[in-house]
Amino acid sequence: MKIFKYQSGIEQTKITLLGVKFCIKHNYEPKAFRNYGKVLSNLKTKFGKQKIKVGFLVNEAAKWQYQSVYEELAQGSDFEPVVLVTQLVMNHKGKHNFYQTINDCYDFFKSRGMNVRYAYNLKKKKYVAAKNLGVDILFYPQPWEIADVQHPYMVSRYALTCYVPYGLHLVDFEGSYMRAFHAYLWLMFVETPRQIEQFSQKMGKEVTNCTLAQYPKLDEYFKETISEYSTDKPIVIYAPHHSFEKDGLCCATFADNGLKILEIAQKSADKINWIFKPHPRFKTAVVNNQIMTPEQIEAYYQAWNKLGQIVEGGNYINLFKQSSAMITDCISFLGEYLPSGHPLFHLLGEKQPFNDLAQSFIDAYYKIENINSLEKLLNNVVIMNNDVKREARQAKIPILFDQNEKSATKIVNKLRQMLN
Repeated sequence: MKIFKYQSGIEQTKITLLGVKFCIKHNYEPKAFRNYGKVLSNLKTKFGKQKIKVGFLVNEAAKWQYQSVYEELAQGSDFEPVVLVTQLVMNHKGKHNFYQTINDCYDFFKSRGMNVRYAYNLKKKKYVAAKNLGVDILFYPQPWEIADVQHPYMVSRYALTCYVPYGLHLVDFEGSYMRAFHAYLWLMFVETPRQIEQFSQKMGKEVTNCTLAQYPKLDEYFKETISEYSTDKPIVIYAPHHSFEKDGLCCATFADNGLKILEIAQKSADKINWIFKPHPRFKTAVVNNQIMTPEQIEAYYQAWNKLGQIVEGGNYINLFKQSSAMITDCISFLGEYLPSGHPLFHLLGEKQPFNDLAQSFIDAYYKIENINSLEKLLNNVVIMNNDVKREARQAKIPILFDQNEKSATKIVNKLRQMLN
């Protein structure tokens, strides 16, 4: 059987083999929802009498978007959250990459004092099957790199499945909605009604497993800022993306400007605290797309390490709050950085497939079409504090961020409503 590939902008990303079968045999969808009906009926009988176990399947700690949802569930008396650390399919297959290991992922959550256990048997190199996950509700991290036995259809027999899109939905591309994954979820929490309309258009029928909740990762902006970085000088973040492939998002600009930005950082180190925050897949993508050799990209990272600090995981919203500005071509960060209120220098890629939601606020950023203009603009906006777009950005924040109620509260309240 051929492996079905979808356009995701990620090197050799694959839908599971089960996903291929689901695309061909559409009768699997109603069967999944019949399963959910039985599971929901059972959960309603025990809701309020015993805690409902909610699992968060995670295969990359750097992509953890559910912290506020986990905390909201843990604060109540009717849910018991647990992080289930699983393996990237590419790692399971022994493919070479630069990503952190499954043990690094486990340690990330354990060090935070969170309830965490493995959903992958390290000794047997085997995924824990859906029936043995031991949860009543399961949240997914992303549509890709999911093992067949942990696919939503398989889980539908034993638990309800939920999903918050991995990144803010700011562009329309094939990976935004894939029938082989999204159509099998019990419930998906999205940011805008427009998303539901677009998903329905793609499916050719009304999509009924979506509900509005905005974006829980932005809930971190409600928290008190923790001082983690030196603030004796302005903090500027350089965050390059990995999407070099022509059939993907194609927003990565590193091949054209990566060395120049490092040069600018080295020249301005006496005035700016620099932080290099590459996408988790960045280093692998640079090598796979033959932009640099493994030795060259390692040397590039070492240069940044000597210059300032490299941040690849952790609570980066806290970093956003402490920073003074960001330089990026990462589409998701265009939204995630907005509530900080700080200036963003947008490195424009070959194509800009932004949807209406993105277009509603990205004009409040500084567009960098020519990298030679960046150094002067940085000095003017950050060093001289001549930020002429400050008020425009502040006015745009409510588009993405509800300053009155957390997204996590909306999500957990929806779960309670469905279980009552």
